[in-house]
Amino acid sequence: MNPTKSDALPDFHPSTVIRDWGEGQALRIEDALTGISVFGATGSGKSSGPGRNIAMGYLAADFGGLVLCSKPEERHVWEGWARECGREQDLVIVDKSGRWRFNVLDWEASRSGEGAGMTTNIVALLKEIAHAVKGTESKGGGGDSKFFDDALEHMEGNLVELILFSGLRLSLGLMRDIVLSGPQNLDEAHSEAWREQSVCAAVLREAAANAERLDADMQSDFEECRAYWEVEFPSTSFKTRSIFTLMFSMLTRNFTTRPLSKLFSSDTNVTPEMMFNGRIFIINLPVQEFKLCWDACESSVEILLSD
Repeated sequence: MNPTKSDALPDFHPSTVIRDWGEGQALRIEDALTGISVFGATGSGKSSGPGRNIAMGYLAADFGGLVLCSKPEERHVWEGWARECGREQDLVIVDKSGRWRFNVLDWEASRSGEGAGMTTNIVALLKEIAHAVKGTESKGGGGDSKFFDDALEHMEGNLVELILFSGLRLSLGLMRDIVLSGPQNLDEAHSEAWREQSVCAAVLREAAANAERLDADMQSDFEECRAYWEVEFPSTSFKTRSIFTLMFSMLTRNFTTRPLSKLFSSDTNVTPEMMFNGRIFIINLPVQEFKLCWDACESSVEILLSD
């Protein structure tokens, strides 16, 4: 006799049956953890047949999860399935409206656990997402390429440090504004006009005020960061600086323009951890309509869940 959810197995036991197909054949939780692929020609019934059968099993078993829509109608399909299983209240529809938002970098900076809030981890996350969106691997290069990659990473680290010291919300939009308003030479770095009008200067003032309340080690770290923005950045030759600042703009553009700017670079009202408590995230940015935006969204969430 096949085991069922009514037997003595605890919830989410690996042997718990999700779909009982008869004659000793069943889909269990341990099978769901291995990954499932359904193959077939267009119109052969992949979604309406095995896809629906398995999805209904997941929903009935109170799974949370992530649904990436490739077609515009997929959202409505999943809403119908959730309704049949009494799971409508667990749906989180992420779409261009920006109702549900997740600031990726701010989440990494403020989450709990060892390694949380570390500048190196935040920069590594940013770099990984950027390369995933571009469809390239993060590989080391040589010569000029390595120099500019290192210069970009160095700037990103000081960007993150500056915002963290200031106590402001970490976002790609603010990072971009700091870069664009950074001093272009040493004279400008010491000018009253720059200090009064620059976003970079304003954030430096906020950070300096906060640093006064920190211990000696943290104050030393802040002085390193301030030296970068007031001395090192403006002292770098215009040609060199323009290259790595353009690289930063190119790597982050998808997340600083609509619709992803609101979804991933503003505030946060949903987090990936909610999926582990049964929420079902439907990413309603179908690839047929949004193309690269879908890749950016998919890459961000998958990277975070893999961590």
